[in-house]
Amino acid sequence: MGAGGDQGVEPPRPLHPKSSAQPPCPAEMRALLAALLLLLCACCLQAALVRREAPAEDAAPATLDGFFTRQFQTLSEFMTKELPQKLQAEELRSQAEAYLDRANKQLAPLAQELRSNFVGLFTSLLDLGKDKGEGKP
Repeated sequence: MGAGGDQGVEPPRPLHPKSSAQPPCPAEMRALLAALLLLLCACCLQAALVRREAPAEDAAPATLDGFFTRQFQTLSEFMTKELPQKLQAEELRSQAEAYLDRANKQLAPLAQELRSNFVGLFTSLLDLGKDKGEGKP
């Protein structure tokens, strides 16, 4: 059982193509060291940039107070100046629409009567022209 069973099983292969007993070559070590150094520099620069862009903790409440003050002033100006003007404009618009609707209702029958009279006038003028045209042969 000992000799026949061991022949079918292969020993596990190492993940790296080189044997794990050999140390990495100096070129690979230098490349790895350069990549690590580059990564470290990039992280330090990013941290410095974030630190520089972050507002100071003392300045944050003042900025926040200023923000709310400006927003409140803008809102109060809108409520006292712009909103009444817009409401007045809307009120004037609705009054104008109501006036036009009333005028349209009152003038529609008059316009219809004027149209019928105008058509009647043209019809009589055409009839008069035909009668005169037939009388002069």
